[in-house]
Amino acid sequence: ALLALYTGYRVVTETGWRPRLMVVSVAAGVVGIGIGLAAVQWVPSKELLDRSPRAGGLDWGDLTYGSWSPELIPALVVREIYGTRARDTDWMDGFYPYHEMDAYLGLSALALAAIGAGAARDRWVAFWIILAIVGGMLMLGRFTFLFDFAHRIPVARSSRIPVRFHLWVSLAVAALAAVGVDRIERGFPVRFRGALILVGGLVLVSIPILIYVYTPVWTEASRWTSLSHRSRFHWLSREVTLAAFRNLALGLGAAGAIVTATRTRSPRGRSIACGLIPLLVLTDLFGAHWVDVPTVPPQYWTVPPLSVKRLQADPALIRVFGVAAKSAAEPGFASRPINFMAVRDTLDWSLPPVWGLKTSRGETPIIPRRLLEFTDNAKIGGGRFDIESISHLVMGQRVRPSVASALHLGEPDAVGAAFVYKNPGAFPRARLAGHPYYASGEAEAVKALQQLGPAIRDRLVVEDPDRPLSEDAEVVGTARIKRDDPEHVTIETDSAGPSYLVLSDTYDPGWSATIDGIPAPIRPAWVAFRAVSLASGPHRVDFVYEPAGFATGVAISLAALLAAACCLVWPRRLARTRPTHDTLNWPRRWPLWLLLAALAIVAASAVRVGPHGRPEWQTRWSSGLHRFTWGARLEAIQVKPKG
Repeated sequence: ALLALYTGYRVVTETGWRPRLMVVSVAAGVVGIGIGLAAVQWVPSKELLDRSPRAGGLDWGDLTYGSWSPELIPALVVREIYGTRARDTDWMDGFYPYHEMDAYLGLSALALAAIGAGAARDRWVAFWIILAIVGGMLMLGRFTFLFDFAHRIPVARSSRIPVRFHLWVSLAVAALAAVGVDRIERGFPVRFRGALILVGGLVLVSIPILIYVYTPVWTEASRWTSLSHRSRFHWLSREVTLAAFRNLALGLGAAGAIVTATRTRSPRGRSIACGLIPLLVLTDLFGAHWVDVPTVPPQYWTVPPLSVKRLQADPALIRVFGVAAKSAAEPGFASRPINFMAVRDTLDWSLPPVWGLKTSRGETPIIPRRLLEFTDNAKIGGGRFDIESISHLVMGQRVRPSVASALHLGEPDAVGAAFVYKNPGAFPRARLAGHPYYASGEAEAVKALQQLGPAIRDRLVVEDPDRPLSEDAEVVGTARIKRDDPEHVTIETDSAGPSYLVLSDTYDPGWSATIDGIPAPIRPAWVAFRAVSLASGPHRVDFVYEPAGFATGVAISLAALLAAACCLVWPRRLARTRPTHDTLNWPRRWPLWLLLAALAIVAASAVRVGPHGRPEWQTRWSSGLHRFTWGARLEAIQVKPKG
C-alpha cells in the first residue's frame, strides 16, 4: 500500500507520459518480483488463510478493531498519562490494550517535523507530508467513514487493527524531522509558527479530553477507597508528574538548541547545536518508553517452569490445555504489576511447544476454521477434551467444583502458580473407532456436534461419502504411534474387523496418508481431526505433511529470481525523470488545506442527522470516549450484584 501511494505520487508529480510510464513500470516490476520471490512463503500461507476464519473476510467491527481513538491525543503529549505498558489504569474498560495503541513520538520530534514541512514545495518533502496526513487518517479506522466499506474490499477485508498505520506516521515524522534539522544546520531561514501551533494545539486539545476522562476520580471517589487503590493513585500521579517534568525539561532543551542553532553565525557552533537535537529526541523516546523495555528474564524461555517438569514426568501425558487468569495477566488489562513468570506456569497461549509439549491451544490469525467450529460446537463438559486427547489441564486458578464435577476432574496438583488437573477420560491420540455418524460435509458435521451433544464421545462424526462401516459397527483392536515428527506420523494398527483410525491432530489438505504404502484418503473426523478407513488385520499408516501450494510457490519464486537477475544484467533507463528534490509549483499553503480536509472528514464522521433532524453522535463513536476506572475488568469479576 505504501509503495502504491508513493508510485501514485511520483506519477502525479512527473511531466510527460514516458517518465510516468517508467515510474509505473518500475513499481510494477519491483512489486511483481518481490511478490514472486516471496511466493514460496505466501502461496502456502494463502492456502492456510483460505481455510481460516478470515477466509471470507472480516466484518466491519472486526476489521476496525484496534482503531486509534482521538482520546489518545493526550498520550502524544505525555506518554504515561494513562499509565504504562505493563501497568495501566485500564481506563478504556478493556476496549483495547493501550500498548498496541501507542503512537508517542515526542513533542520535540513533532516540532522538528513541522519545521521540516516548511519546505513543502520540495518534491521529496511533499511526499512525507502527504504520508503523515494520510497515515494519520487511516490509523483512526472506525472513527472516519473511510473504513465504512473497507470490509467489502478484497484483500483489505482480511486485515485489521488500523492503528498500525501509525508506522506510516512515524516514518514520515522521522523523515520530516531530519529535514528540519538539516535545514537548521545549513543555515536556511526557518519558521517556527507551524511548530508552535502544532505543539500548542495538541496541548490545548488534550486538556478537555483529560477533564472528561478523569472526571470520575472526583465525582465517584467512593469507588476507590482501599489501600490498594490509594497506592495505585500515588503511583499514577508520580508517573504522570515525572513524565511531565521530563518532557518539559527535554522540550526546553531542544527548543534552546534550535534557537541557538538558528541565531549563531558560526557553522561549527550551528553544527554542535544541531548535533544535540537528535540526542534530545532520542532521550525523549527512550525516557518515555523506559518501562516498556522487556523485563522478562532469559529464564522465561530457557528454564522450564515447574508445571512443565511436572507434566513431563507424568507418563500419562498426551496433550495440554492451559488457561491463565487473564484479568490480571496481560498488558492492557492489568491495574497492578504483572508477574510474567507466574503467568508462564499456566502454559497459556502458545507456550507449550517451547518446552516440547503438545497443546490444543495456540493463537494465530490463520487458525483452521474447522478447529474453531469444533471448539465452538463441542461442549467442554460433553466430551470435547476427551476427543482432543487433552490429558492435562493447567489453570491459573482452581476450577469451580461444579465445573470440575462435569469434567470428572479430581483434586489438582498445585505446581508453582498453576493448578494441574488430570483428565481421566482423555482418548489416546491415535485410536481405532467405530459407530460412525456420517455427514455429507462440514456444515452437516457441525450440526451433528450440536445435535449429539455428549453422545459425540461415543459416535465418530465423519465426513466419508464411501460409508465403509455400518453405524452400529463395533471395533476391537490396537493403534500405536511408532514415529511422531512434526511432518511425519507413523501408526501401526491391528483390528479384527474394518475400522476407522482416528488421529486427534488437525485436519488439513496438506496432509496425505498411505496404508501399507498405498495412498488413502483422509476424512475429517469430528469436523477438525483426521480419520482413515481400514480393513481388518495389521496395517502401517503414514501421515505426511507438505504445505498445500508449496511446489507452486517454489516454481514462482525461481521464476522471479531469474527475472531479478535479468534486471541486474540489463539495467536500462526507459526515460529521464524529474529530480527528487525538484521544486513543485503547488500553492505554498497546500499542506494546510490537506490537513483541514482531513479534519473535515473526522468532523463529518463524528456526527449524523438524527430522526428528528437534529445532529447526534455517530454510532461509531458510541465507545469512542471512556471514563477512567481502576481495574474495571477486575471490579466486574470480583464485585457481585446485591440480591
